[in-house]
Amino acid sequence: MKLTLRCTVWFAIYWLCLSACTPIPQDPIHEPITAAAVTRGLDLTHGLAACGSCHGAAAKPLAPLTGERTWFDLYGAVKAANLTPIALARYTTQELVRIVRGSIRPDESELSPDVHRGYEWMSDEDLVSIISYLRSLPAAGEVTEHRELDSLTRNTKGFFETRREVRGYVPAISKAQPLAYGKYLVDAVARCGFCHTTPAGYFTDSNYLAGGRTIRTDKGEKLSPALLNSQVYGIGDWSAEQIVNFLQTGMTPDKRMVDSDFCPIDFFARGNRSELEAIARYLKSLKS
Repeated sequence: MKLTLRCTVWFAIYWLCLSACTPIPQDPIHEPITAAAVTRGLDLTHGLAACGSCHGAAAKPLAPLTGERTWFDLYGAVKAANLTPIALARYTTQELVRIVRGSIRPDESELSPDVHRGYEWMSDEDLVSIISYLRSLPAAGEVTEHRELDSLTRNTKGFFETRREVRGYVPAISKAQPLAYGKYLVDAVARCGFCHTTPAGYFTDSNYLAGGRTIRTDKGEKLSPALLNSQVYGIGDWSAEQIVNFLQTGMTPDKRMVDSDFCPIDFFARGNRSELEAIARYLKSLKS
């Protein structure tokens, strides 16, 4: 009896250890090739998700998504990938979702997490709609060559790199909850925090939407401003309507135009009015 119990306990421990070392399977995602999904994907790709700001032949909403534009991350220069079927046809929907959410290719090689940071929690519905739209495009351009990083670079420049992979089903946020939906659009679709959240330092934590991140493109460098609801450090003296107007025009209340080479304002202008109002309402709700 004691021997049987002991064997049972050891088997349970062995099974737990084996399970801990086994990759967690992802739930299968079925791609809806429907007119509604493609339309939603088009709106997101050329609107608030601003895919073309990196992957477009030019940083314009309707430029071909043939990639090859140079961007900069923790490791230096990197070329954006082609997003037309000439490149995407070799990937399943599940693989594309993992590339976006985890920055991991099917062969387990890793992209810099900087390239898609913020998209991790985009809902299945929105992310797969984008994929459906991209698959509907005509094949164009060339397949972009992957940047390969050696282990020395990974372990020096990337020593403090943080990455997380979101697995499983990510539900949509109801538009009937305007603050939650606004936060979703700010964080997971428009990715405002990618530029406007203060990066963590050696001894400091990141500071949500407090600005201070250096944005580098092939046009130069700029320091991102704060989006806090503060009249001193942020946009606290802007009304919700002025925020909406800024997103639609790129002009601040004091008549300054934002530089579209650093902020994808041309894409944000294509967001529908209800989405822009949800973003404005959420930003105004933040404590300074």
